[in-house]
Amino acid sequence: MKISKKILSMAAVLAVVAALTAGLAGCDSEKTVTIGRAQWNYDVIQANIIGMAIEEKGYDVKMRDVYEMGLMFAAVGDGSVDFYPDAWLPALQGTYLEANEDTIVVGGDVYGEDVPLRWAIPGYTADEYDITSIDDLEGKGDLFGGKIYGYEAGTGGSERSLEALEAYGLEDEYELITGSVPALMAELKANYDAGNPVMVVLWRPHPIFTQMDVRMLDDPQNVFGTNYVRYVAHDEFAENNPEIVTFLDNVRIPLADVEEMMLLNEEEGYTEDELAQNWYDENKSTIATWWQ
Repeated sequence: MKISKKILSMAAVLAVVAALTAGLAGCDSEKTVTIGRAQWNYDVIQANIIGMAIEEKGYDVKMRDVYEMGLMFAAVGDGSVDFYPDAWLPALQGTYLEANEDTIVVGGDVYGEDVPLRWAIPGYTADEYDITSIDDLEGKGDLFGGKIYGYEAGTGGSERSLEALEAYGLEDEYELITGSVPALMAELKANYDAGNPVMVVLWRPHPIFTQMDVRMLDDPQNVFGTNYVRYVAHDEFAENNPEIVTFLDNVRIPLADVEEMMLLNEEEGYTEDELAQNWYDENKSTIATWWQ
């Protein structure tokens, strides 16, 4: 009789332990959030801020670094990434969204304003030659040496630049010089320091706008399109996590703050983690409103 009681008692204990273990495992699974993060410093800073806020709510946050946008949207589409907070839509990354639209939902507006991607020139050139728009470039090819400096071939900025050359009838006057972002910035800075006209493909957020007077040209034909920084989330994740969806819909990080942090990263050596933590600590009252 004593033996059977002991067996019964042990069985009960094991049953309770098993139930608790299963419950905890289920809880961990439900509360794990995987955030997609790309390689750009502003992307990392923003993702880290968002991750800190979600983690403080009791979720287990994991970052998954993906370095190609087609793969990022595919990861969100198949659910291996729960959401990516830095999608440039509708113009720049719309084709990636279309390829996964059956399983992706879109929302939010991280900066609360559009993020431009266009050709840009120094302010002194804009003032001296009265250039404010792509329409003003006709007949001025010699001024810029017939060159527009871009970054990698095949990227959104390069493809839109080629379309703009054709749309504005500038293909006989100007050539898009593709290369890399460091090469583009080297051309801009060298010519700016020398006071020479130069034209490059630029975007915001970018720390260059805190360093020098560089002006983006208007695009009357809207070849470059309009973009806002949205989140893209796997549809099942969004359906099962309304609290996080509300949070993501309310996230607002001022564009000027992001550019200032990018400058500190590039010139002062602050890491993305340090910058995100500092911004998070200084804006906790604002972040609290994102959950409401």
